[in-house]
Amino acid sequence: MQQAMKPQTQSQSEPVYSAKVLRQYLKKFFPDTKFSVTTSRFAGGDEIRVKYVDGPMEREVEAIAYLFQSGHYDGDREIYNYTGCPIAGCSGAKYVFVERELSPEMEEKLLSALNGRAPRYGYTGDRLYHYHAHQIKEAELKLCNTTINEVKKRINERIKTILATTKKGGK
Repeated sequence: MQQAMKPQTQSQSEPVYSAKVLRQYLKKFFPDTKFSVTTSRFAGGDEIRVKYVDGPMEREVEAIAYLFQSGHYDGDREIYNYTGCPIAGCSGAKYVFVERELSPEMEEKLLSALNGRAPRYGYTGDRLYHYHAHQIKEAELKLCNTTINEVKKRINERIKTILATTKKGGK
């Protein structure tokens, strides 16, 4: 079983180190996909941004990436609640974003899978943006020959694996 990575210097508790660890987990779970994992700092905090083309479903990548977010914004109280990153040695980042780009080939596959589905009102259905997000996600499940429950099960197994390799995971 993989040992949890521990910071050697204070700089490793920065988002750059968290991004490095995140990249390693993404590579482990999705070895055929190239990910760009970057960080940036700004006056209100910092962020980790994950970008990739095609590859796994966005929700699968988000489930892993969001483990590295150090809290969430509470719009009702207008405050940011810091909960900490559950990954040992990682501080995470205030914000984590996942951006998936679809290649023209993948868009064509999804459009074919959407064949027969009604596009949004007023659209012809010859572009992905003519469909609702839930329709596109259903088409992707169909393309991958899987169900939402199977995807959720894989996500939960990956999260358990990650948290089992960290000191903080059991707490």
